[in-house]
Amino acid sequence: MINLQALYESVVKVAQEAAGPKPDQVEVNGRHFIRQPNGRYDPVDHHRVDEDEYTATTRVVDLSSMLRWANAFEVLNGELHVSRSGSSAALSPRFVDAWHHRNSISKPFFNAYLPPTDPMGYLKFRAWVDLLGDGLQEREGIEAELGSLSAASGRASKIRMTGGVIQVRGEHKEEIIGGLRRRFVATIPFGDPDFTTDVTFLVSCQTDTSARLYFTAQHLELDSALDRYLAWAKERAEAELPDNWLCLLIP
Repeated sequence: MINLQALYESVVKVAQEAAGPKPDQVEVNGRHFIRQPNGRYDPVDHHRVDEDEYTATTRVVDLSSMLRWANAFEVLNGELHVSRSGSSAALSPRFVDAWHHRNSISKPFFNAYLPPTDPMGYLKFRAWVDLLGDGLQEREGIEAELGSLSAASGRASKIRMTGGVIQVRGEHKEEIIGGLRRRFVATIPFGDPDFTTDVTFLVSCQTDTSARLYFTAQHLELDSALDRYLAWAKERAEAELPDNWLCLLIP
């Protein structure tokens, strides 16, 4: 860390040692100082204009676009940051000083097939299940279970989630009017439109004051889908990036 007091004392000493009246400006350790009306010497920070040309900062959908962007630079080096669950980015060049910008491009985590974070009513939940399409494993069984829940919505008095099953009970204690498995496995694009893998979701259910059913579904990260996505992105990036580019995996 720069010792400002010692630097100022050096400036004063240089000024005192100068013959004649105090100079209007002095140079110490490569820095330029100008004497103020109060006699103090203040540093001068020179303004520099960066006249280099840069690409427009933009966002893209897939890793393919980021790799094409990186390969468009014939000389410059760069870094590709692949995020495990957030936005990925490419930067070029790797090293710049304080006066220069970087070329950059970013890609959000592709989540078009992931469920909403807020609770879903029956119709919205069914729309998400339909979005999974043929990628949903054991689809026929799940659709049959959803049919039973359609009749149960508005009549449910108690939800019981035991292990891997949701039970919807009616007004009578032992009356079971609907049920649904809690774990869904779907083979879907995940993280990037070009990458498809098995993703496991954990489904929960609750009721409101009118006995209507509401569902939440969340990605069960222990399924290693995120690790498989990272491994795919790393392998592809290392195969297609220019030799003077570096691929880094980030959280």
